[in-house]
Amino acid sequence: MDTFTGQEIYSYYRHFKQSFFWSREKLIDYQNKQLRKLISLSYRDVPYYRSLFDEAGLKPDDINNIDDLKKIPVLTRELLRENFELLKTRGEIPRKVVPGSSSGTTGIPVKYIHDNAAESAGIAAGFALYNISGYTLGRRRLHIWGNPTSFRKWDKWQSRFKRRLINQFNYPAFQLNDIRNYKDLLIQIKRIKPEYIDGYTCAIGSFALWLRENDIKLKEIKAVFTTAENLNEINRDVISEFIGPVSDLYGCGEINGIAIQPAGEQKYYILESHVIVECQDFNGSCELIVTDLDNSFMPLIRYKIGDTVDGIYNPDSSELYPFRYFRKIDGRTSDYILLPGGKVIHPVNMLGGTFLRKFPQIKKHRVVWNGKVLNFEIEVSGELNLSGLESEIGQNLEGYDVSFTITVRDRLLPSANGKFRYVEILKPE
Repeated sequence: MDTFTGQEIYSYYRHFKQSFFWSREKLIDYQNKQLRKLISLSYRDVPYYRSLFDEAGLKPDDINNIDDLKKIPVLTRELLRENFELLKTRGEIPRKVVPGSSSGTTGIPVKYIHDNAAESAGIAAGFALYNISGYTLGRRRLHIWGNPTSFRKWDKWQSRFKRRLINQFNYPAFQLNDIRNYKDLLIQIKRIKPEYIDGYTCAIGSFALWLRENDIKLKEIKAVFTTAENLNEINRDVISEFIGPVSDLYGCGEINGIAIQPAGEQKYYILESHVIVECQDFNGSCELIVTDLDNSFMPLIRYKIGDTVDGIYNPDSSELYPFRYFRKIDGRTSDYILLPGGKVIHPVNMLGGTFLRKFPQIKKHRVVWNGKVLNFEIEVSGELNLSGLESEIGQNLEGYDVSFTITVRDRLLPSANGKFRYVEILKPE
């Protein structure tokens, strides 16, 4: 595939897999070496970083290791959007660049550009992290992804040829907004016989709920790789039981393949041969700040990607991998709600796994905040003890001094881009 596309995926893939067996000391030495190279190139060729360093009184030699990174001001999504042109290199222009954009599910849509190395490294990082749960390149895989725009690109001969080379089959995630298509997906799975499935968390979760309602269990899937949306306990449990073991891949469009929670494990291992990840306090959680070591065309140094986790922990001698890890993705910073009284609440965490297991009839949930009232929208299957649910939510909200309502919907659908938002904050009228 690399010969066909001009990419370097396989070399990065082998490199990342080899890093699984490095010592912690070798990994840190590699990070520091790559960081110094990235800082030097960014100062020399990228106008944004030249100005940033000069204004802060910094020179490239001031950043010698990971600990020195904190001297550099963070790059927010707002700054990325405002300084898009200034963040592109003025040095040697690569033969191929790949423009991209986020849909704005973190609250702020952004554009970005990968050079060939960054695009190759990001794809390779995802495949290498899949490898921790048993996947190797070329194994038969079903990819559940995409909106109507991306779906139209799949008909191009280049896309069809590439999928054939890597033994990948695609199914449009947005078609799963219509329950009538679930039977078609089941037919496709039986025809294709994939060993692995990957794609949008909520699309796969909705399909798994339909399988449960119809008492159908898939038996040949070795692992399901969920990504692009926060994995809640409802989806994890039902996918594991009716499709296959769940492995959750974490990343973003700007920086692919950051971390993975392998099937059956409780830790998200950070691929530190690809990224440097820092932690900054955000309302009691850890807000992630990520540096991509493999993008020199549009460097993302100390980039706030808009997500929070429980913390970042160092590996001990018993770990299989030399990488640091986190245990839980709390959610997006844009999902935190500032209440009128000054307190901050993360409503997704209010409906945690233990809480939702008390009400197994809840298939999906969303919280809508209009500035005055929290509205818990739920999609249910079967008879729900609504008064009991109201009592439980009321107890969880004690001390927050906020009103709430519960609305039962027939279906809770994702947004137009195919992704599901757990929190919707309405703009004041």
